Amino acid sequence: MSIKIDFKIYKKYDSGFILDINGIIDDGITAVFGPSASGKTTFLNCIAGFLNPDQGEIKIGDQILYSDDPKVSLPIHKRKIGYVSQELTLFPHMNVRDNIYFGYNLLPGHERKISPEYVINFLDIKNLLNKNLSSLSGGEKQKVALARVLSISPVFLLLDEALVSIDKKASGKIIENLKRIWSEFKIPIIYVSHSISEVLAIANRVLILEKGEFQNFVDANELLLGTDMISSEYWFGFENIKRAEVVSKIDSNKIIKIKIEGVVFKISEEEIFLNEQINVSISSNEIILSKIKTFDTSVQNIIQGKIISIKEFQNFALVCVEAGGRYLSRISLASARKLDLKVGGEIFMMIKSNSIKILS
Repeated sequence: MSIKIDFKIYKKYDSGFILDINGIIDDGITAVFGPSASGKTTFLNCIAGFLNPDQGEIKIGDQILYSDDPKVSLPIHKRKIGYVSQELTLFPHMNVRDNIYFGYNLLPGHERKISPEYVINFLDIKNLLNKNLSSLSGGEKQKVALARVLSISPVFLLLDEALVSIDKKASGKIIENLKRIWSEFKIPIIYVSHSISEVLAIANRVLILEKGEFQNFVDANELLLGTDMISSEYWFGFENIKRAEVVSKIDSNKIIKIKIEGVVFKISEEEIFLNEQINVSISSNEIILSKIKTFDTSVQNIIQGKIISIKEFQNFALVCVEAGGRYLSRISLASARKLDLKVGGEIFMMIKSNSIKILS
């Protein structure tokens, strides 16, 4: 059965900032994207119960979490919402096992729908159970925080900048865990971020929040076509994050083949294995575009595709190419005009093998 959050929130601060939003969020993973101080964390805190709106109503299904008329404010512990903040809020005096079991042990028996043992195996953290938090990496702490909130069998999961303290290489595993949480437990997720690369790697839908108001609510794939929905500064360092399968062993040239959405790429890597599932990242400025296929080059990957959108900003252009999946290439305005690119035209993506970075 589909579970949805129906909300109308008005919150004014002494600083003059106003959050004034309404909408419905249901199944899958929904990202809330926006710059700093746009109201993202305030939105989550109102849903979780750490803040009350000045006016409005928040419901999960038929249950009212907050209402100004009639006056209702359901206590945090009765909202059945899992919340992982930037600070993670783990208990430093407890080891990993005790952190995970803390909320579960407080639940009445009839509410214990997800067992900690299952979650521990699901997130592959059995080896961490007896460790103190001080000995864990950022990625390991993130897994423990996820395990703790899943063990309370939440009806919704809220994540505030979940990858902000995680190194880039470890982030791929967290991204995959979030997708698996939805597919395995069917717990809807609201994921807050100011990284458009993360948003497109994780979410099905995106709410764009700016200055306390929703600007757009779109399918994640639409953002690749409508890149002008978001300020150019957020696209400048865009990373194409993709799921891949290893389809060959390492050869004499230290090259391994991977398959991304049906297309084979070559990468320079030694620490992965045949048939392994991995997450990879390709920076948008590492994708060179050419209208002709050339063999007189050291570039290992020359991938044929079709241009499906071109957006010009003040200092650069973003070209979206369909080649199995969708990829964004960031090129200079001069290059875009020199190539005379057209939507629907054939194009070749040229990507060095060492420009495809493994995240998992």
